Amino acid sequence: MSILFYFLVFENILERFIPIMKYSDEVLALLSLAVLIIYLPRVKLTWIHVGIISSIILTVLVGVISNFISGVWMPSIAIWKDILAINKFFLVYLFGSIVLQQGIPIQSFRRLVTFSRIYLVVLFFFGLLSQFVNLGMTREKRYFIKSFTFLYSHETFLVSVVVALLAILLVQGDQKIYHILYWDL
Repeated sequence: MSILFYFLVFENILERFIPIMKYSDEVLALLSLAVLIIYLPRVKLTWIHVGIISSIILTVLVGVISNFISGVWMPSIAIWKDILAINKFFLVYLFGSIVLQQGIPIQSFRRLVTFSRIYLVVLFFFGLLSQFVNLGMTREKRYFIKSFTFLYSHETFLVSVVVALLAILLVQGDQKIYHILYWDL
């Protein structure tokens, strides 16, 4: 599961340099679906899992029936691509929640915490440095601060990664981060 976390952190950077990576979320959703089909009969489902599975099935049925009633016919590949695009988040979430029922090994979680701390320090260092030296990692200036992208294609991807890294530290219970985030010094 930690490999998935590292992948999500670096996916946008890899996508900038390896164009085929833009299909990685679809591949991840298909792999999640395959693993779910194999392991679903052996797993104890919660009401949340049943709700997600029911919602996926209902969404697909409503889409197919509405196309049939309205007379809109598209190539079947387009229909399958739409079904995957709409449901990929839910498939990966379902896969992750079922896998996480067993928990994350403490060694893996410690590595995630260490990685999160180091990566946040690197991001902070380059973000601060880029305010004074042109590293090619900034865009426009808002008020008196340059927006920072690091190696990501847009600031939004950097922010989502920082939020995920901080979430790992908050789950770990790092009191220093908690106090910094909530200005409770």
